[in-house]
Amino acid sequence: MGLLEDLNFGNIDEEKPTEPGAVFSSLNQEPSYDYLRSIQKEFLDNWYKRRTERDLIGILGTGTGKTLIGLLTLQSQLNGGNGPCAYVCPTRQLVNQVVNAAKKFGIKVVTFSREDHRIPAEFTNCESILVMTFDKLFNGKSVFGVDTASYEKIGSLVIDDAHTAINKIKAATTLTIPKDSKQYNKIFSLFEHSLNEQQPAKVNGIKNDANSNAVIQVPYWDINSKKQSLMSILEEYSSTVQTLFQYSFILEAQELLNVYISNKQIDIRPQHAPINMIPSFDKAEHRLFLSATFSNAGAFISELHVAKEAVDTPIKMSTLTDTGEKWFLAFRQINSHYTDELIRSFIQQRSEKQNVLILTPSNEAARKWKEMGARFYSADNINELKQDLTSCGPLMAVIANKYDGIDLPDDLCHFLVLDGMPNQNSLADKSDTQRIPNSITTISPTIHEIEQGMGRTVRSKSDYSLIFLLGDKLQDFISRHSNMFTPETQAQWKFFKQIAKDIKHNYSSIEESNKQLNNLIEKVLVQDDSWIQLYKSKVQKIYKEVLSQQQDQDYTFEQAEQAAWQYALNKNYQEAARVINQTVTSDSGSNNGIKYELMATYYDKFDQQRAFDLQKKAHNEQSFLFKSPNSSYSKRTKKVGSEGISFCEYIKKYGFEDSNDLATHIRAINDDLLYTNYADETNFRASIQKLGELLGFDSSQPEAETAIKEGGPDNLWLDQSTQIVIEDKNRRTSDEIFKGDVEQITTSSNWFAEKYQSQTFYSVIFHPSVIFASDAHTNFKVHVVSESKLQLLKEAIYKLAVGICQESLNYWSAENLQNLFCDTKLLKHSFISTYTVPAKKN
Repeated sequence: MGLLEDLNFGNIDEEKPTEPGAVFSSLNQEPSYDYLRSIQKEFLDNWYKRRTERDLIGILGTGTGKTLIGLLTLQSQLNGGNGPCAYVCPTRQLVNQVVNAAKKFGIKVVTFSREDHRIPAEFTNCESILVMTFDKLFNGKSVFGVDTASYEKIGSLVIDDAHTAINKIKAATTLTIPKDSKQYNKIFSLFEHSLNEQQPAKVNGIKNDANSNAVIQVPYWDINSKKQSLMSILEEYSSTVQTLFQYSFILEAQELLNVYISNKQIDIRPQHAPINMIPSFDKAEHRLFLSATFSNAGAFISELHVAKEAVDTPIKMSTLTDTGEKWFLAFRQINSHYTDELIRSFIQQRSEKQNVLILTPSNEAARKWKEMGARFYSADNINELKQDLTSCGPLMAVIANKYDGIDLPDDLCHFLVLDGMPNQNSLADKSDTQRIPNSITTISPTIHEIEQGMGRTVRSKSDYSLIFLLGDKLQDFISRHSNMFTPETQAQWKFFKQIAKDIKHNYSSIEESNKQLNNLIEKVLVQDDSWIQLYKSKVQKIYKEVLSQQQDQDYTFEQAEQAAWQYALNKNYQEAARVINQTVTSDSGSNNGIKYELMATYYDKFDQQRAFDLQKKAHNEQSFLFKSPNSSYSKRTKKVGSEGISFCEYIKKYGFEDSNDLATHIRAINDDLLYTNYADETNFRASIQKLGELLGFDSSQPEAETAIKEGGPDNLWLDQSTQIVIEDKNRRTSDEIFKGDVEQITTSSNWFAEKYQSQTFYSVIFHPSVIFASDAHTNFKVHVVSESKLQLLKEAIYKLAVGICQESLNYWSAENLQNLFCDTKLLKHSFISTYTVPAKKN
C-alpha cells in the first residue's frame, strides 16, 4: 500500500458533510468557482432546514446560480445516504451546461450515453448525480419503468425550470396525428357533426383554408359516445414510430381524453397527465422544483402532484442585491409618437456598436429584422450564435420562437429585444386561449415565455442588460398582468414606469426623449456608479414593497382537480364530480364556468341529462366554453349611453391605472386589425369584439359563443340606434368577395332579422375587396370595410390612443372622452358612413 493510501485508509468511514456550505468546501473547484454567492447561501440554508420535506419549490430568477444550488442539494442528499440522485433539465443543451458547471465546481455527474441507453451504474450505485432531460424520465417507454412495481427508484430529484417540465409532461402524453395520415380524416369525420354544432366557421376554415390558424376542441360528450370508434382508429395508428412513446398514456386514460383539431394535425391527450405511470418520479423520496417563474403555482398541484404545503411556502429570494441588472425599455410608454419603425431604426443604429439579440414569436416577425441586416439563427444553432457574437461582433442577431436555452453572459450581449407576444405552440394551449381567455391557465404560459426571454442576457450578479419591449400587445399584456409576474420582474417593470413617467412629463418631443434615453443607455453600458446606485436602491425598495403586498393564494380548486382526476382514473365519477362541486362558490370571479364544465365531464359518464344541465350553466358563466346540445341563443341587451360614458365604464371594468397603459391597450387592439392571409382570424374577431365594446356597443361573437345551427354572425354590435351584423374575412386576398362569403352575411342577416324581429340593421363584411363575385347574390344591402376603409379606421383608433396618453387618466371624464371620440371620428352613429362603402356588383 502506498503513502497516499496509508494516509486515507483511516478516513474511509469518515462521515461526509451534508450542510451545503460544508459540502461546497469539501469540493475541489476550478479557480474563480470556489465561492458561494450570498443569494445561494441564503437559499441553501433555507433548503437545509426543510430538507426532510418531500416536496420543495424554489423560485430563483435567471442568472442567480440555480444550477449550483440544485447540484449542491443533490450532493448533500448523496452524502446523507438519500440517493440515487438525478438532476432533470428540459433540453439536451441544458444538460450539457449542467455537466460543464458540475465539472467546474468539482461535483461528480454522469449522463446517458448516446450509444447505450441503459441507466448508468454510477447513478444506481450513488457515486454520481445523473443529469438528464425530462423526456428521458417521462415517456411511455421510460427505462426507469412505466406503470410497474419494479421501477428504478430515485431518492432525490431536482427538476430545473419546473414550469417547462409541466409542458414537457403534457407533450410526452400527447399523441399527434398529422394531416397526411389516413387516421386524421377518419377522426375528423367521426367528430365533424358535433364540431359544426359548436363553431361551423372554424370547421370550415380547418377543412378548406390551408393557412388557417383555427383550433377546435371536440366536446367531451361526443368523445364519450364514440370512444370505441376513436380507440379503434388509434389502434391502427399505434404501430407507427410516432406513437411509440405516447400510446401507453392514451390507453391508461382512454376514458378521459381531450381531442384538438387543426388543419395541420390532431392532438389527443389525457385531461391530466397520468403521473402515477412513472413511479420513479411520482414516488421519489425528495423532489426540489426550481423555477424562475411562479405565475401558475396551482399547476404544480394539479399536474405534478406537488404537495400544497410546498406551493404555499416556496423558497424565494429575500433581496435582489445579489442579482444582475435588467432595465426595461418600452418606448411608447415614454412617447406615444414612437413607431415600430423608429424603434427598430434606433436599435439598428445601436447594433453598430454593441451586440444585439432579438427574440421574435415567428419567422414572419424575424423577417423584418433580417431586412434590416440582422443575422437569423435557428433554435438548433445557438453555439454558432455564441461564436459569431464573440468573433464577428458587433452583430444584430434574431431568433424566432425560442425564449429559453440561450445564455449570453457578460460582454457577449447587453442588448436584448423582445419583439411581439410569444405564441402558444400546442393545440391545447391555443384552444384554451380561445375558450377561457384571460384565465390563469392561458396567461401563465405566456408569462413564463416572457420571463424566460428576459433572462437570456443576464447570467450573473455582475451582469447587466437593456431589454427593449416592442409591440403594443406585449406591453399591454405586461401592464395588465404585471401582478402575476415574479416579484423581481414586477420591481424592474415598476422602476421603468417611474423613469418613463419622468421623461414623458419633462421631455415632450421624440428628439428630447431620444437624448435622455441615449444618456441613460450610455450610463448603463459604462456601468456608471450613479446609475448602479440608483438602479439597485430603487429596484430593491420596490421589490420589498412587492413582497410585502403579496397575498396568499387559494389552491382549493387545484387540489380538487387532482383528487377528482385520481377518482376518475378509478372510474369513480360520482366522487370526482362531488369533489369539484365543493369548489363552486357564489363569487362571480371564481371561474365557476370551468368548474361546471369539469363536473359535466364526469356526470356525462353516468347522468347525461345532469351533464347537459351543468354544461348549460358553464356556458352561461363563460360564453366560449362548450355549447350544450340543448342550449339556445339568448338575445343581447342593446347598449344605452354615449361613447364617453361607455368608455368610462370600459376603463373601470378593465382596471387601467394610467393613461399610458390605456393607450397601449387601444393600440394592441389595432395591431390585430390586419388584412393578410398570415393573420390570425380568431385574434381578428376578438379585436373586433373589443373595438365594438370600446366604441360603446354591446359587443359579442354569436357564432363562437352560442350554438346557432342556422348560422350566426362572427360579431354583433348593438346599441339603441345602431345595430351591426358583422362577418370577418380578414384573411381573404382575392380581388372580389366570393359567393360563399356573401351567403354567410346573408345567413347571418336573416338570423338577426328573425331573432331580433328587426329590419333596421346594417350588414357588414370586413374584406379587402368591395366587389361581389359574378355568382354572388343577396337581398340585403351589404357594407364593406375595405382595405382603404380599414386603414382609415386604424388611423382613427391610433389617434384615439395618442389623444388618451396626452393627459392623465383622471382628466378623462365622460365629457372629455366624448369630445375625443368626436375629434377622432369614432362615433357609433356614423361608423357605417365613415368606415364602410356599399358592396358593388362585378
